[in-house]
Amino acid sequence: MLKKIILKLYHKPPKYFVDHVRIRRLRAKSKTIFKKYLEGEGDKKLQIGCGNNAFDGWLNTDLTYKKDEIAYLDAGKRFPLPDE
Repeated sequence: MLKKIILKLYHKPPKYFVDHVRIRRLRAKSKTIFKKYLEGEGDKKLQIGCGNNAFDGWLNTDLTYKKDEIAYLDAGKRFPLPDE
């Protein structure tokens, strides 16, 4: 039994590695969302932590999301957006 547990843990990548890879993918995907939104016309509005409630005309962001129009943004870190 102990051998099965050890083998299962050994072949599974560490959680921090999986999270790091996932975040890198989300950031890369989000760059295109940020760029597309900022190049658009009209007033710019940012929604932080939108969950599944994406508003039209807003830059919707969250840590985890399932929709393509929601960008990854960690509110505890520097925003990848221009200051203005």
